[in-house]
Amino acid sequence: MLEGQILSTELSPLTVKVLSDYKAEVRQSASVSAASIEVISERGEFSGSLLAYFAGGGSVPMINLIGGTLNGTGTIRSGSQNRAGKINIQADNLVSINGADISANGSDGGEVTITSWYGTVSVV
Repeated sequence: MLEGQILSTELSPLTVKVLSDYKAEVRQSASVSAASIEVISERGEFSGSLLAYFAGGGSVPMINLIGGTLNGTGTIRSGSQNRAGKINIQADNLVSINGADISANGSDGGEVTITSWYGTVSVV
């Protein structure tokens, strides 16, 4: 479970990885800002704020949310003025996006992929 803040700056880029066999939760009070964010769990709940930004070099701002089921109601943003962002939301069964703010943008565009391999994708 993530609550509170994890913040990095362009001069000291950070990669955040959260791995769980059961449940990973980014609570509404959480704010994660890093060059790259990856959350892998059987069940993912995202109601906080995730931001991936360009940190220089060859890196692309990237957010990967991978699990059996994923539920999102928070803010998920990737990109910066200089680089396109990428967001990959991928579940085996259900992906439910309800009122979330999802954007991947930059001066050269962005990419958002939402996939459910064997179930349903619901975006409301």
